[in-house]
Amino acid sequence: MKQNNVKIAITGGIGSGKSAFAKIIKQLGYPVFSCDEIYKTLQTQSKYLSRIRQQFGDQAVLNGKLNKEYLSSLVFSDQEQLKKLNELAHPLIMKRLDEEMSKYPLSFAEVPLLFEIHAEKQFDRIVIVTRDEKARLSAVMARDGLTAEQVLQRMKNQIDYQEKMKMGYTVIDNDGDMESLKCKAVTFLREIQK
Repeated sequence: MKQNNVKIAITGGIGSGKSAFAKIIKQLGYPVFSCDEIYKTLQTQSKYLSRIRQQFGDQAVLNGKLNKEYLSSLVFSDQEQLKKLNELAHPLIMKRLDEEMSKYPLSFAEVPLLFEIHAEKQFDRIVIVTRDEKARLSAVMARDGLTAEQVLQRMKNQIDYQEKMKMGYTVIDNDGDMESLKCKAVTFLREIQK
């Protein structure tokens, strides 16, 4: 993959290990960006908070801060509300991501909702990190302090990665420990730089 300004997306379902894979890539010396980190920055901007308040009501922003608990309960139980939030946030996130990635000859981005927002064409290559559903469920429950029901609700809102895996994207099976995942990352990096 010898070309200039190569942009690679890392995606996968909640709890699949995409953040762990992205972290390994970063530790190996490559620029890695995160849509979640960009969104955290966005949440501190008054212009964005004002748009959230207009769209979801005064309770969505309390004391100048995003009321994450309220917004999460609203959007994860109502597809229409989730769509509205995505339409508000994702264009801003993807624009900033593109600006950052354009500064490097090769860069990576962790993009959790890549297929849901139809951003595939923004990248030269896509890596899908997969993991057994039971392992995903327990990892997210431990990481976020959520109930199994809450995690399953979020999983339900994501696309079917099994279908996407048949479309020629790179698939990294996160079926072992961190050392195993690191070996897979190193192999992938060697392959793309041939």
